[in-house]
Amino acid sequence: MANLKSPDTVYPKDRIYIDAYGDGERKPCIVGYDTSLYAARICNSDYITMQNLEIVNTGRQPLPYRSGLKIECMDYGVSQNIVVNNVTVRDVNGSLVKRKRRRVRYLYSEWR
Repeated sequence: MANLKSPDTVYPKDRIYIDAYGDGERKPCIVGYDTSLYAARICNSDYITMQNLEIVNTGRQPLPYRSGLKIECMDYGVSQNIVVNNVTVRDVNGSLVKRKRRRVRYLYSEWR
């Protein structure tokens, strides 16, 4: 089990490929830790290709904001050329309840 995080700076000539290799029928699997919010994260990066993989993030208990693959850009500007191809994300037990207020639960989904 391991969490995968992208490097901060990548240039076009140094594109990073996170990919399967060999001729196996099964995709390599990235598995998140029990309390992890994500199994793989691409944050404030450019020129990354992730392909031919499987991602699983199942904890013992559901966890708000848990995801399999998290791609985000914060206080960075514009991320360029991030490619996700043939990636299967499965068995993520997040919670739809994000915030509680006076015995009423709000369910929502948002892109940041």
